[in-house]
Amino acid sequence: NFHHFNAAWQDSDHVHEGNGFLVQHLKLTNMIEKSMQAVNPVVTLPYWDFTIDSEKGRGAFNSFIMTEEVFGSMKVPSDITKGFTYKDDKIIDGAIQNGRWAFLKADNNPRYKELTTGYGFSRAPWNMNPSPYVSRFTSDYRVGINLPGCSSHYSILQAGDMMDFFYNMQFDPHATTHALIGGIYGCDLLEPFLESGSIPDDTNLK
Repeated sequence: NFHHFNAAWQDSDHVHEGNGFLVQHLKLTNMIEKSMQAVNPVVTLPYWDFTIDSEKGRGAFNSFIMTEEVFGSMKVPSDITKGFTYKDDKIIDGAIQNGRWAFLKADNNPRYKELTTGYGFSRAPWNMNPSPYVSRFTSDYRVGINLPGCSSHYSILQAGDMMDFFYNMQFDPHATTHALIGGIYGCDLLEPFLESGSIPDDTNLK
């Protein structure tokens, strides 16, 4: 709940959009590693260099990380795995299908009711994913999402100053990977279409 509590307030995000991004995410990573070491002191947090998968042309669904032995498989891209855009998509389609994390449910922490989504889950307030499961999708609004590669890392290192570096590193290397492995749904992009009646309400809030 550390990330959620510090990031999900609509008027105060301590984890993104500024100098807090790197420090807070380092702290979160350290907390995860220490919790693992409480069980086994010799364990260290595994490191996934997703640029290797990206540069070799492997999608996240083909990465060793996304296998039954590690974090569970992702479905290969198809109309079904691209999110709840059409009525024939099923909520369960984005769920982790196998392995130890199969059908893991999203957190619903009653301590922070003001931070839950319209569906009652402890997700970002802009994430209108109705699924009770931790979800993964290979696209955002039917636009394919790929793992960031070396070029995105290189471009960030060209920042003119530290402020630009801190600000830009949270996007392509970070947020894109979040969308792939964590699942997002619903955002401001569709609001003009909803208000004009061009698309039905349940397209965004099904």
